[in-house]
Amino acid sequence: MNPPRPASWIAFLLPLILLGAVGLAAAILALGPDSILTWVGYGVAGLVLLWLGATTFWPARADRACPECGQESLERMDAKTTMGLVCTLCTYQDPQASGWFLAEEEETDLEDLVRQQRQALRDSRR
Repeated sequence: MNPPRPASWIAFLLPLILLGAVGLAAAILALGPDSILTWVGYGVAGLVLLWLGATTFWPARADRACPECGQESLERMDAKTTMGLVCTLCTYQDPQASGWFLAEEEETDLEDLVRQQRQALRDSRR
């Protein structure tokens, strides 16, 4: 019986993690562990690099699941704005919820959309 294979992303990241660990160890040995500040600095730098890598390889996606019925049926209320969500299968509506990721997935021209929203806000203040 063969052991289960790891996910492909683990196999991709493992050499990078090991290479980073070797580089970090070499840097610490070259500098000498003079104080705890060195370790803390490298730890913080490592966390920043880890965060940047995670957000680069796994960007946020639109969650289309309705909070009431649980179905994947959320849509933007209005195609001219990024605010407001409505469920097409039940009565759920939230005019204050952000539909930014939905607009991004729909490949909407986000620059024009933001310009229109700002102009509408300016017009309403007059």
